[in-house]
Amino acid sequence: MKPLLCLVLFASSALAQENLGNYAINDFVNIVATTHSVSTGACTAADSLPLVNIYEDATQTAVASVSMSLLDSANTCVYQARVQLLAATYKNGKNYTAVIAAAVNNVPDRIAKSFSINDVIAIHRGVAAGASSTSITLASGASTVDGTYSRHGTLVVLTGGTGAGQVRTIVGYTGSTKVATVETAWNTPPISGDTQYAIIPR
Repeated sequence: MKPLLCLVLFASSALAQENLGNYAINDFVNIVATTHSVSTGACTAADSLPLVNIYEDATQTAVASVSMSLLDSANTCVYQARVQLLAATYKNGKNYTAVIAAAVNNVPDRIAKSFSINDVIAIHRGVAAGASSTSITLASGASTVDGTYSRHGTLVVLTGGTGAGQVRTIVGYTGSTKVATVETAWNTPPISGDTQYAIIPR
């Protein structure tokens, strides 16, 4: 039996082939991989740090190669890489494949996941400065004017980090605190300093 590799984004998942979603230029993609014993299936350290190669569309040459690092010293079979989608390397409107390569006890294996860059027009972007179950505190560059982001059904899209992929309608905004209240509670609330967001007009 080959070692099992599990590539996930933001949270653990099964081995099902998944599309990691859509991102914008300058967003971060958090990639996590686990390696397992060839004979027992137990979570086991790889022979060396796994490598992530990222390919654009159907090209055969990687546009980026990133060595993963241990998530922490207590989890010696869990690896992570945080990749920023800089404009110098990645392009809007393109599709990418991330291939993780690792070996356990000299038995190599690979797994591939895909993501796209589809940069929507945002009136504000940033990293969350706080959150509650029904709000998000915007970054320091956000407007100081009450109601700026709560007119005409403006959306907040969590584009990276914890809770990524969620979209909510903003129903209230307080400029002095930069708190945007959303219509429906988050499934996974944003985390200060981690979750990236975009404010999108309708």
